[in-house]
Amino acid sequence: MFEAALGPRRRRAAAPPRRGTRTPASAAASPPIETRYAEPWTVDTLAREAGMSRSSFTAAFREAVGTSPARHLTARRIREAARLLAETGLPQSAVPARVGYRSRVGFHLAFRTAYGTTPGEYRAASPRRDRRPLRRL
Repeated sequence: MFEAALGPRRRRAAAPPRRGTRTPASAAASPPIETRYAEPWTVDTLAREAGMSRSSFTAAFREAVGTSPARHLTARRIREAARLLAETGLPQSAVPARVGYRSRVGFHLAFRTAYGTTPGEYRAASPRRDRRPLRRL
C-alpha cells in the first residue's frame, strides 16, 4: 500500500539520514500511525506495512524520528486521548478503545505516565469546550 512512499529500496552511499529526514520506514509508518492509530498495530505489522524486516524498520524509524515506533504510536494515541477528553463529551470509559487500547488499565497507566495525571483529572482540569456527548459511530 505504501510502496510509492518507499521509493527505491537501494541505499545510496551517502551520509546516514539525520533526524527529521524521511526514510522508507518513517515515510511508510507515518500515515498509519498518524491516521490509523486506533488499529491494533505492532512493530511487526508496521514493518510489514513498510515492506521491511522488523529490525531494519525499527532502526530506520528510530534514526529518522528519534524514538522507537512503539513509543511514537503510544504518544500519538495518548495525544488523541487527551484531545478527546478535553474537547468532547465522549464517555471517559470509551476513550481507550477509541484510541486503540484494549485495556482500560493499560490506557490509564500510559496516560498517567505521559501527562502525570489520570484521564479523569485531566478532563476535570481542562478548559470547558464543547463537551456534548458524541454520537456513537
